[in-house]
Amino acid sequence: MKKKVIIKLIILGSFLPLLLTGCKSNSLQGEDNTKQPNKTVNSVDFQKLYGDINQSYKTFAENIKEDGKLLTQLKEESQKPSSEINNIDKRISTDFSKLTTAIDNFNKQLPDNNKNKLEPLLLLIEIPNNSSNVNNSNQQNNKIRIASIIKLFDDGKLEKTEICEDIQTPLKVQGLNNTNCGNFGENTYKELNQYLTDQIKSIGTEIKTLESNLPDLSNQTNDNSSTNSQNSNNNNQFLILIIINSILGLGVITLFILYYLLIKEIGKENKELKDKNNRRKKQIEDLKTTEANRNIQINKIDAKLKDLKNISDNQSMLIQQLQNQKEKSQFPSNLSDNSPSQATQNNDNANISYTSFEKTTPPPLPENLRLANLYKENPQGLIQNAIRVSMTKETLNKVLAGTWEEIVEFEANNRQGEYYIVANNSGESYLFLDPNTIFNIPTLQNINKSELFICNGNLSQSFKGSEINIIKPAIVKPNNQNWRLIESGEIQLV
Repeated sequence: MKKKVIIKLIILGSFLPLLLTGCKSNSLQGEDNTKQPNKTVNSVDFQKLYGDINQSYKTFAENIKEDGKLLTQLKEESQKPSSEINNIDKRISTDFSKLTTAIDNFNKQLPDNNKNKLEPLLLLIEIPNNSSNVNNSNQQNNKIRIASIIKLFDDGKLEKTEICEDIQTPLKVQGLNNTNCGNFGENTYKELNQYLTDQIKSIGTEIKTLESNLPDLSNQTNDNSSTNSQNSNNNNQFLILIIINSILGLGVITLFILYYLLIKEIGKENKELKDKNNRRKKQIEDLKTTEANRNIQINKIDAKLKDLKNISDNQSMLIQQLQNQKEKSQFPSNLSDNSPSQATQNNDNANISYTSFEKTTPPPLPENLRLANLYKENPQGLIQNAIRVSMTKETLNKVLAGTWEEIVEFEANNRQGEYYIVANNSGESYLFLDPNTIFNIPTLQNINKSELFICNGNLSQSFKGSEINIIKPAIVKPNNQNWRLIESGEIQLV
């Protein structure tokens, strides 16, 4: 569908240059007939820009003066024995930044031939640089610029080094020596107060001077705008010719773009088909893997069924042997007629048969299998006196990250533990699942991944602990206050 749309656009695009060129020719003829272009003059509102400067200056000056926040705080700090000053109001730096921004905006709108009218104000507020003009201004101001001092307040404090090197030394505070340099005392406050007051007055004077030059600046800007408008009208015809030539090329570019989109769409469809085939191949491989895993599980179940059948056959044989031994062990009714030697022989045969029966008695089940059978019969009874535990957070995080290095540890958790540790009389400890806990898919995957239990069956659904068949429990041993896995268990998920 997209291919057809793109092909139609290519056909329409081939007519685009002719259509646009025709429209432009008519437009050009109409313009030649009128030849009365409208002129728009964009003038700069210097009055508004000056108002921004004046308002920013008033706010900054009010906070600097002795009845403002900065010098009031500095005066209080000068009466303390501490060498450093903390908790300076950072709004001083913000106000100064607004002032410099307003002046910079005004400067950007000035014509080049009027830049010198703002230079004295710029020299008062700007941070010193390497230019000769700035250095000469430094000499005229004797000491440092106000921007250098305001910058010290950016972090809200004055350190001893800053007080000594950036304030006291440039201001040449009286009585300054290597011992008291860096201590903000009364002499330092007086010098700094006088310097800031003088700078504020100088900046205010320059701003007043700038206000008197506003009419000349506005008139000159309007003249420049009118001249630019005339030059623009003179270039209109030349620009129209350039536009016509550009439109001719626009059709060719449009055709190339549409052709590129067509090729891209074809490539996208091919890629989607390829991805679809790859997904199908992967699904087939996953099905084969699932089928192989099911066959393995079926083989294991068949083997276990055979074992159970063998056990059943052995039990049947034992029962038959017991019956045979019982029959052989009975004395005949005419025992009194037999000779003593005959009776002794019958007793010997009975003893031999009983001894043979004892040798064929199967050994008892291993402890882990015996406990597994008890768990199947009565899980609540088995875990009644057991210790409730869960994996340690460190072990769980390592299992999730795949870095547990086959070390799995557990810690006591009486409220939310997913496992129980059952100890027998021999001191061995076995790990069982909590029959009341719901083991979701991620938990079962972590159990299988950490080899806590070898999971046979479906790992794609959740199970309650009592629904899981424990073939054999895991074996753990104490490790300080925790327990560590020493042998994996095995479970069947049905």
